[in-house]
Amino acid sequence: MKRIVSAIFDTRAEAERARAGLRALGVPAGAIALHTRADHDATPASAAAPGSEPWLPDLLDLFFRPEPGFAQHHAALERGGVALTARVERDVADAAARALDQAGGRYTRNATLPVVPTS
Repeated sequence: MKRIVSAIFDTRAEAERARAGLRALGVPAGAIALHTRADHDATPASAAAPGSEPWLPDLLDLFFRPEPGFAQHHAALERGGVALTARVERDVADAAARALDQAGGRYTRNATLPVVPTS
């Protein structure tokens, strides 16, 4: 079963370092998404860049809203933070979460990927 690892970074440079760390662990580029509030404010889902995930706001709500610090997570994105979310194999999930932490990630999560009905 896939896992989702995610974190919020203060800068794009930190998020890019985290992406490089995940790639070094063998996570495919298409399984890693970086997002900012500006990306979602300016880009309709139908025009999203290849590899971006238009479902990120819902996913962030799913993973971060239950946390007591949700207001701080939201504020970090409002201040220009960058969210990174990656779908990874279970056997590398812990190493992937550590890579996000080492790159400066805050609010790092390592959770089971929810099953979404395809309709």
